[in-house]
Parts: sequence; C-alpha cells; structure tokens
Amino acid sequence: MRTLFLHSLALAALAALSGSPAASQNVPAQLVVGLNSVVNENQALMSVRGSTQPSMLVFGGTGPREINRSDLTAYAKAVKLLLEEGLADLGIRPVNLLRREAAESMRKHFSLAANVTWAVVSSNEQCLASGQTLPAASELAEILASKGIRSPVRILRDFLKTRPDHLEARFELLKLQRRDADRRTRDALGLEKDDSAGQQANVITLPQGSSLPTGSFTMRIPQGGLGNSTSFYNQKPAPIPKDKVLDAMEDLQIWAGFAESFDRLVTGDDWIAAGLEFDMEESATEICSPLVKALFKRKIAQVEAALERAPASDKMWSVWIRMADVVGGKSIISVVDRLVLQPGADMTSLPRFVRNKLLEEARATGNWPYVVENLWSRYEAEKANPLLATTIRIGGQVGDDARVRDIMGQIMENNWTQKWDSLYEPLLEALLYMNDVGRADSIMSAMREWLSKGQWSVNQMQKAIGLANRCNKPDVAKRWTDLIAEYVGK
Repeated sequence: MRTLFLHSLALAALAALSGSPAASQNVPAQLVVGLNSVVNENQALMSVRGSTQPSMLVFGGTGPREINRSDLTAYAKAVKLLLEEGLADLGIRPVNLLRREAAESMRKHFSLAANVTWAVVSSNEQCLASGQTLPAASELAEILASKGIRSPVRILRDFLKTRPDHLEARFELLKLQRRDADRRTRDALGLEKDDSAGQQANVITLPQGSSLPTGSFTMRIPQGGLGNSTSFYNQKPAPIPKDKVLDAMEDLQIWAGFAESFDRLVTGDDWIAAGLEFDMEESATEICSPLVKALFKRKIAQVEAALERAPASDKMWSVWIRMADVVGGKSIISVVDRLVLQPGADMTSLPRFVRNKLLEEARATGNWPYVVENLWSRYEAEKANPLLATTIRIGGQVGDDARVRDIMGQIMENNWTQKWDSLYEPLLEALLYMNDVGRADSIMSAMREWLSKGQWSVNQMQKAIGLANRCNKPDVAKRWTDLIAEYVGK
C-alpha cells in the first residue's frame, strides 16, 4: 500500500505541476507533506539510517521560494523512476530534501558537488550512485547491482534455496510477490490507484481557537471506529472493473511467482502457522489473473475447512474473503451457517469485517430476516448504553472543560454516524421491508429518548426519515418527522 500511495502522490504532483507557473503557488500543502519531505540534516540522516534498503536523496532548494515547482516535479519523477521495472523490487526509499538548508547539508555530508540533484545512499551512509539528471531504471539497477544491492525478493529466494521450509521467509516472499504483481497489473491494465482508505475515512477538523491551545489539527477515524486494532478491516476497497483481465502471456509473467508460492504455502496447514492474511484495504487485483482465479477456486475449500476449526480467526477470514471475491459466486452466509461457534458465541464473535460482509450479502439478496436476526440483539445491547463516553482527556484537560467541548461533540457525532452505518440503517431497512413497522417505531422512540438526553444526534434521525421514504413508507416518514420536529434546526 505504501508503494501505491507514493506512486499516486507522484502522479498527482506531476499533474498538479504540469500547468502554468502560477500552479506552483497552488500546490496542496498535504501533497508536500505526503511526499516524504524532510526539513533538516538530522531528519534526513534518521530516514537514511532507519531504512534496511537504500534511500534516494532528491535535492531541492533550487529556487527563490521555499517550495518550488521544479523541486516538486523532480521529486515526483524520482518516485516514478523507483517504481519502474528493475528498481521496484529494491524497495528504495525516496527522501525529499525540499528545503535548501537540508539539501546543502546533505550534499556536504556525502561530499557531493553542488550540481548533483539526486543520490542513492545506503543505510550505513555510503553513496552508491549520484548524478545531475535521473538515469534510466535499467542503468541505475545495473549500477546498484554492481555495488551488491539485491532486491528483498532475490534475498528471500536465495535464502529459501537452503531453507525451503522456513515459513516466515515463505510468507514474506509471498507478500512481496503479491505487491509486485499488483503494481505490474495496474500498469498493464491502466487501473487507477487504490486510495480507498483515505476516501473512506471520516475527517474531523478542529478550527483554530476552538480546540487545543496549539491550534488546528486534523483527526482521522475509520468508519467502523478505532476498536482495538490499528488495522481498518472495515474499509471498502476500490472495485476492479470486471472487463480488466490480463492476457495469457501477461498473466504468466506477472502472477506466476505469486501463484507458485501461494500454492506451495496453502498446502496442509503451513499457511495457518505462517499467519497468512490479506489486507482488506487492498483491491483484489488477483481478479484480473485467470491463473490466480483457477488456483483460488481449487484451494478455497481447504480454507473453508480450516475456518470450521477456527471460525473467529480474522486472518483466515481475510484469506477466504479475498479468494471468494476473486472466484465469484461464493456465499459467506452459507459458509458461516456451517460453522460451529464456541458455546455462548454468536455472530458478534466474528471479526467486524466478516459481519459487514454478511450484512452486505444479506441486504444485496433481500434476506431481511437474516439481517434482523443478527442485528436485533446488538440493538438491545446498544439501547442500554447509547453514549460512547462522558468525558475525554486531551492535554491534561477533562472533557467538561469548555476548550474541548467542541472536540467531544465532533467525536460523538462521528461515533453516532458509525453506529448508524453499521447497525441502525441495515436494521431499520430490514424491518421496513418486512413491514415490521412496530419494531421500527420502537427503535425511533428509543432514539427520541436518547436525543432528549443529548445522547443521540438529530442528523441520524433525519437519515432514518430518508430511509423510510426510500423504502416507500411515506406514512412512517411523516410520523418520524413529527417525532423530532422540536429538535430540527436547533
């Protein structure tokens, strides 16, 4: 994901800077930050030393302004170069020496001439290559190979020649092969970047003077809430168009290495011991590969058998969902119905992204009783405690402090939105389509009570009114509108 992120930023920078000189004054600040810029020599050296692979220093500070169009363009071109064939596997980290002070200090540190615009350096601060203009990818790859720089894939392959049963190394090789195949597939088929994680995030911006004494900042919270993990499995990745399929030769060239490693790893229980998983934020570019599709079709029953032994395993589920998305025609509901959960466990014991997938399928097929069956108990639990928290501690201050009250309000609204998306919208939708208006009304009455106590949001109740109209229940929509009339506009 990091590679795709840098690639997308590089292309965005080139696009933003390809216009008139005046465009340089409108370069978004987040683009500058996103392009891995460092402000001084210490930051640059920390970046170099902290990387296991070489770094490419791109020297800026060439113009009169602090941020110059030419410097951003040069850095974007360098990032694009590092993603080309022959260099992408090396994992070279680009370092943007955007400020003149940092650029001059690093040239001096590595004894480089003033006209050098780029340099590849090792983590032990040895200069491996440098120049005034960027070389071709093949030329730079040849120079680095002569200096003993090998790609992580080559290193792992050489290691596995002597230790073929080393599970951790096999898993790491598979991840690198998948990343490379994803990049090459996107290039071959002209697929867009995968920036779904950023698109799906809720953004809370705190204005200057109304939040912390230090000023404004931005907080990002995923749609499913922060939970106990930093892995946002509930994010919905960008879909791959169904007509984007590699031809036989391209497919073999791009995905054969991944397919071979996956086939070998997912044999017996090795893949379970290795902790195999897929990132739910990634789009399934495997769907573009007939080779991988056939492989997944052959292997998916083995994964389902493993899930029967460990139905709450988020890693196993991530593997099954990726394979099912690629194979097509698989029902997650039918798989879950075959599982024997632990005593006292229900659907809520499954990983959140699995529950989301179940509800997505049920809603898509109109299986409304299934939705109600699996959400009603969650609603009753939520009804007892609708408020996320009563206090929040920021910078040593408790949440009833006037300075942080606006933060509290925005965090609560974000939490309520998440609850609406994951629980109340699908549950109310199912009840309305089942004509179970009585239970739907009872939910709205509970919401109205929470609203009177400041424990719910009128925005969410207005969403319910819109949902009733979409479900062709205008009389219900009117009744719910009257229910909250006194709170609208306040």
